[in-house]
Amino acid sequence: MNLFCEKKNIFLKIMNGLFLIWLITALIILFANVINVLMPDPSLNYEEFKATNCHYMIKEANEEDDEEECLRQYDISKMNRRINLYHNTRNSLIALGNIIIIGSTMIFLNKKEK
Repeated sequence: MNLFCEKKNIFLKIMNGLFLIWLITALIILFANVINVLMPDPSLNYEEFKATNCHYMIKEANEEDDEEECLRQYDISKMNRRINLYHNTRNSLIALGNIIIIGSTMIFLNKKEK
């Protein structure tokens, strides 16, 4: 399949160039999202989260409030990780769909006539 041969008119050459750029971009996005889905950042348990993220809280008379705030932040962190995993998976599927659609279109436009 020759995308830019001299027999093709300028419109087909431009379309092939755009489709090729689109295909390469979709491949890069798919690769990045699959890596994020398969190898997410390591998750912290509550004690590790408390040691690394809640040390800035000033210990006052209401230590229970500080503990509740830290637990609330930990829950938010866990929820954000689930949301990020969902979005990375969704973006991977969208990029895969783009690859299939654009690849099929390029094959269809550039098939050799018999």
